Amino acid sequence: MTVLDQSQLEVHYPIHGKPFNARKPTLIGTWNVRTLNQCGKLAQLLREFDSYRLDILGICEMRWTSSGQIINDGKTIIYSGHDKEHIGGAGNIMSKIAASALIAWKPVSDRIITARLQTKQIKVTTIQAYAPTEDAEDTIKDNFYNQLQTTLDETPTHDLILLMGDFNAKINPNRTGFEYGSAENISDNGERLISLCASNSLSIGNTYFKHKQIHKKTWRSPNGETFNEIDYICISKRCRSSLLDVWTRRGADIGSDHYLLSGKCKLRLKRQPKRATRPRSLNVEKLKDGNTAVQFQLKLTNRFETLADILTLLEEWANFKDTTIGCTEEVNGRRRGSYKERLT
Repeated sequence: MTVLDQSQLEVHYPIHGKPFNARKPTLIGTWNVRTLNQCGKLAQLLREFDSYRLDILGICEMRWTSSGQIINDGKTIIYSGHDKEHIGGAGNIMSKIAASALIAWKPVSDRIITARLQTKQIKVTTIQAYAPTEDAEDTIKDNFYNQLQTTLDETPTHDLILLMGDFNAKINPNRTGFEYGSAENISDNGERLISLCASNSLSIGNTYFKHKQIHKKTWRSPNGETFNEIDYICISKRCRSSLLDVWTRRGADIGSDHYLLSGKCKLRLKRQPKRATRPRSLNVEKLKDGNTAVQFQLKLTNRFETLADILTLLEEWANFKDTTIGCTEEVNGRRRGSYKERLT
């Protein structure tokens, strides 16, 4: 593999701040590049990465063998491929800022790779996947989705999950929650993807945003006459509002029949209710003084004498508690700060 020998790009990368924060959007994407196993392809991909100011880009069909992590032009690239053959492959490209948040990654197979990031407010797990084609045998599809389900099961429960990639799936809009699917009919892969997301509380981001068809289709046929939406960005349902948009970038070019699919994330967290202010404790230490104790006893006796007839035990207890606390506060006041009795 010659990826380390490819020429470096002199492109300034704009800093966006920490990834997946509540102030500035994080730009993510997924792209089936068809191959990076050609001279100059990686440099071309990094140029597009910079051009669209991406923070994290998931890649399908890298066609690199084995797995590993490299740094090129300041970007961190992790990849998972076939042991020997230059087929399939999945990976991620991360900016300097995104890579600084990387705490773990796992090359699951030549179709799946995961990365876990520690952001300021939450941990994020990205899963990049490259699904079998619609014409693949059911056993191959079953093996892929079983492996993907296992990967989701192993993801920590509280992580925000981003599932991205080429799923070779077509989803139509004839169902609740998928109003903006662009296919005329749902495919077998589409049914499998919907079932997976429903079982794991994931939302398929593409289907939530209304765009022109030209900005939804992610694949074009060799003759340029047929277009389909088969690449997707999915997010944890509880964080669905953090995904602001999903659309294709038709200007990005790497010689692939897929368009770059991009998404914009901005973390939206619920405000925690303010805790009720706890009152200062009563200053019972003053009762050690004889005059204060007599004054307190007299006030307590007078207060109880003025109480009305008690109807129930609960009312009697409530009156006793309120009266005792009220008299103590009037006579002794409350302490400021913590009190520690000195040993004598």
